[in-house]
Amino acid sequence: MDRLRTVASVFIVLVLLVGGLGLATAVPDARLIVDDATVTPETPDPGETTTVDLSVSNSAGSGEPVTIDSVTLSDEERVYATAENVSALSPGDSVTVPLSTAFDEAGVHELTATVNGSYADTDDDGEQITETVTITYPVTVVVGGVDADGIKDDVQVDAQAVDASSIEDDEEEPAAGVDLNVGDLGGALGGANIQQPDDGEEEEDSADRVGDRLLRIEVTNFGTATARSVVVEPAANESDLPRLPVADLEPGQQEIVYVDLARIEKASTVDVTARYTLGTERLTSATAYEYAPEQVPSAALQFTDLDLVTDGDVVKISGNVANVGTAGASGAVVAVEESEGVDPIYPQRSYFVGAVPESDFVGFDLTASVDANATDSVPITVTYLDDGVEQERTVELDYVPREQASGEDGRTLWPFALAGSAALLVFGGGALVWRQ
Repeated sequence: MDRLRTVASVFIVLVLLVGGLGLATAVPDARLIVDDATVTPETPDPGETTTVDLSVSNSAGSGEPVTIDSVTLSDEERVYATAENVSALSPGDSVTVPLSTAFDEAGVHELTATVNGSYADTDDDGEQITETVTITYPVTVVVGGVDADGIKDDVQVDAQAVDASSIEDDEEEPAAGVDLNVGDLGGALGGANIQQPDDGEEEEDSADRVGDRLLRIEVTNFGTATARSVVVEPAANESDLPRLPVADLEPGQQEIVYVDLARIEKASTVDVTARYTLGTERLTSATAYEYAPEQVPSAALQFTDLDLVTDGDVVKISGNVANVGTAGASGAVVAVEESEGVDPIYPQRSYFVGAVPESDFVGFDLTASVDANATDSVPITVTYLDDGVEQERTVELDYVPREQASGEDGRTLWPFALAGSAALLVFGGGALVWRQ
């Protein structure tokens, strides 16, 4: 009994294996084949009519005739030619399908020919149905006499900062089509829309201002084929830098574009990438430029040696205004800011400091009335001119009452009292010796 079960199990496994092999090696009822593709002329010029003759056959081993519904010639971006309702092929028959088009750009065009066909079949219930079959075939078209095997890619990009004033009117015209004779560099400066203001026009938008420093970007083609669809893409931290289109570069040709470095606010690496098409491939070339904005001298005032003493509700504030910047400040004024519980009072509501040279300081005194129940700080502000531009700095002094000592007038007097006492002792002692 056990032996019989074993034989039956082996038989079932063999049946399943044979059935599976049968499914895996099943041959379709229709088998289309592309035998060849001929390009005429072999190396067409840009714009010249080009015909691809596609030879399509229905294999003699096919079980059914096939109707070729359509044939297309295309790449990843577009369809160049289409033929519809081509022919019906019995097993072993063939047909040549002409597909005509023209190419605007020179280079190596890698295309795909797609053949769509259909044939009659029956389903498992014996009903008549229509099945479809699709095959593809690669087609290479070389346009403009370019040797597909001899293309050498050697596009290089270089970037260097220059002064805007150094761009001569007779310099080679940059790729963005800039007319350097009209007084603006709009097209060259990263596509900035630089406009000359009309008489009486308000200050131009900050996005349209041109800085003194420009990034000069050169794109040079040292290769053997034309670089097309060239785009320069600069990037630096979070700076808003535009993409710059460049004209097609023939072998040995160079184009120049400019980026306004005023768009970059802090020191950073400017990565410059040139993207271009060579033949049918999209390629890149890149470089980097280390940019450090020039430091403009400026004044920077801050408070030092602040002291706060009280006499009842009256607060006397003394200290210095120090210039820690790299340029002198002028017109400096220190004042107590009026706030809740704080009122500036006579005699020193504000104090005119005047000019504060670089790396120097000037003292000041202020007076105010302070309600200790309403506030715990006293705000003071210094306003000044930095290269004609008004600047302001405010600090909050912690209000910790320290009563003024007898005879104290906002300044320390004990050194003077000690010196006076010493003088009296000297003169008194000298008089006593003289009398004796």
